[in-house]
Amino acid sequence: MDEASGLGTGEYRKRHGERRTFDIMNEHLARVCEICKRLDLKPMMWSDMYFRINSKTGDYYDLETKIPKDVADDIPKNTDLVYWDYYHLDYEFYEKFIDIHRQMGKDPIVASGAWNWNRFWADLPFAYSALKPCMAACRDKKVRQAFITAWGDDGMENDVFSILPAVQFFAESAFSDRVNRKTLTNNFRGSCQTDILAYELAGKLDRPEPAKIPDNGSGNPSKWLLWDDPLIGLCEPQQNGLSFRKHYTKLAIDLRRAMTKDSSLKHLSFPAQIATVLAIKCDCRKNLVAAYKKRNRKELQRLLREEVKPLLKEVRNLWLIHRQVWLDIYKPFGLDVLEARYGGLILRLEELIIRLKQYLSGKVTAIPEFETELLKFMDPTATEHYSVFSYQRIVTPNTANRWQ
Repeated sequence: MDEASGLGTGEYRKRHGERRTFDIMNEHLARVCEICKRLDLKPMMWSDMYFRINSKTGDYYDLETKIPKDVADDIPKNTDLVYWDYYHLDYEFYEKFIDIHRQMGKDPIVASGAWNWNRFWADLPFAYSALKPCMAACRDKKVRQAFITAWGDDGMENDVFSILPAVQFFAESAFSDRVNRKTLTNNFRGSCQTDILAYELAGKLDRPEPAKIPDNGSGNPSKWLLWDDPLIGLCEPQQNGLSFRKHYTKLAIDLRRAMTKDSSLKHLSFPAQIATVLAIKCDCRKNLVAAYKKRNRKELQRLLREEVKPLLKEVRNLWLIHRQVWLDIYKPFGLDVLEARYGGLILRLEELIIRLKQYLSGKVTAIPEFETELLKFMDPTATEHYSVFSYQRIVTPNTANRWQ
């Protein structure tokens, strides 16, 4: 009962004619509830399916959306509505939306988010920022049930254990008006037998200095820095001319140092290796292009030897570590998607090496990719864009909704 956008407007309408979307939804839900009853199951559904239907913009969080009384009355009594909200940072919004659900005659189950999707490590600062007002509103409005979600969007590249601090924060927030930092740290050590600060340190993968990404903002720069094509560099303009090399070099050192002090932090080998790769890759293409445009062959030879070839080696090491992370946690199905991505990156790095060697030997006279003007994905008038990009948008220019 999720993401049924356009319900009743396509093939259904051709076969059965025009019907109110709400009626189709409730009719189908009633049939699902009959099946659940036979199987002794209690159904729940994401409430946005109702809210989006009557929103002029198709938005879930449209406060102007009105659910007709007859529709609300027709929702089966044994069906719980789940109010999911991973984004809002203001307490008042959660209060209002809980009240709107209750006006429909339903005491909602509230679902918050651990922010692990579409990234390698959970975005713990943003998860904390969203969890705090959400759980405060749930307590004050006496919501009886709440849970925290983790998702596997875009290939599930994430180590799901990275969400554990967010889960601990969620639990603390359920019982306390204010999450005490010392208590959070101690309870995390008690429940997970490891150091929460080290897990939070790994979150710096997506908060590279000197970029200023606040704790109440979110992005996945580590993902687009890794998968960005090393020859074409589609994502390079998103760095806004900044170098993250010092940041990722230090992060890799700090994570490995933490691992040597605490044997329980074996999960940090994954973000540590990502940081090792990004410390080279974040500036590699920019350095190559700068030397190429100056026709500085000596510098190109040095970069080939000291950056490109070591980068290929470290990417191969990352693939092996990421592969083991996957097999330790998940079933092998889906690893094929992940490894196709590594295979593509490795092959493109090998191609980069071949092309550089050909150029340096005189077999080719140009590297066209280094001569192409790069443009931003997003609004070219804006200065800060550390957004969340999917693999498809990162890896190919053949993606819709680009600015240019």
